[in-house]
Amino acid sequence: MNTWKELRKQYPVKDSFINRMKELETFWHNNSTELTTTYRPLLQGAGEFHQRQWTTQAIGEEWVTMLNKFYQDVFESVPNEDTLVVIQMASTTYRFSYSTDQTKLPIWTALSEALFPILKDAENN
Repeated sequence: MNTWKELRKQYPVKDSFINRMKELETFWHNNSTELTTTYRPLLQGAGEFHQRQWTTQAIGEEWVTMLNKFYQDVFESVPNEDTLVVIQMASTTYRFSYSTDQTKLPIWTALSEALFPILKDAENN
């Protein structure tokens, strides 16, 4: 079974995707406030991450559209293994999994149908 580290070596993330993730992170942090009393512990002893709240519902909805478009662009432009690595990076390094319920993204069904078999195969090997 490939570890995430091995997958990242085998399928390096394009600089253009990293730049877009940085832009998305900036948008998220500029348009939300930190909830200082609530946090989620991070895996592997990396500290804690304070949850954030969108400043307005409209901005939260705009974020969902932006994140969905990013995942869709990745999904449509690179092989599934690359897509998996990008989404893993977006969810862990940039912590987008804390920004919204990603299962509610319009692209989620297509992503899960394409990517879950890869994860299941890796789990079985």
